Amino acid sequence: DTAATASVSGLAEAGATGILLSGWVPNAEVTNTGTIMASAVTANGHDAGGSRAGGIRVDGYYYDETNPKDLLTITNTGGTIIARTSDDKGATWQWGDAINTVYAGSKVAINLNGGANGGVGTIYGNINVQYGDVITVANGETQLNGVINAQDWAVVADNAVPSIGGPGALTIVKGGTLYLRDNPEGTF
Repeated sequence: DTAATASVSGLAEAGATGILLSGWVPNAEVTNTGTIMASAVTANGHDAGGSRAGGIRVDGYYYDETNPKDLLTITNTGGTIIARTSDDKGATWQWGDAINTVYAGSKVAINLNGGANGGVGTIYGNINVQYGDVITVANGETQLNGVINAQDWAVVADNAVPSIGGPGALTIVKGGTLYLRDNPEGTF
């Protein structure tokens, strides 16, 4: 389990990240079976740059160009990933980026699996991927309270090039269930 919280008052920005992958490890794997929680809170966030939270963020993960099979794998098996932001001292919450691979550099496979004995994987926040990434839902239920590829607006807001994010691929295999929730200020 991991938790990251950033809380500031006044005219300030807050950022929290549960797991940050940067650098290069061939065929790296991240597996979550517990809880990853990132919460960023400001008092007047919209006036000062806001708050940003990331559960698992890949930033500048470099790959071996001579090995096209180099793949970063992120797996959530019955775990919980929460990425949430608040710009009003925690009175309300909005989605952060539960998983963000937009700046990965290498291809990423995201495996969303339910847990053992009918357990459920739970994600509160957006999943943002780059072109060529693959999201696979298998082995039980994953509940997603967020948006897949919300970066289309988020990247533009950060003045970055909006074309780097992309559709990727979403596959729900037999035995996998993706339950979509739409309650950004609700429970998680």
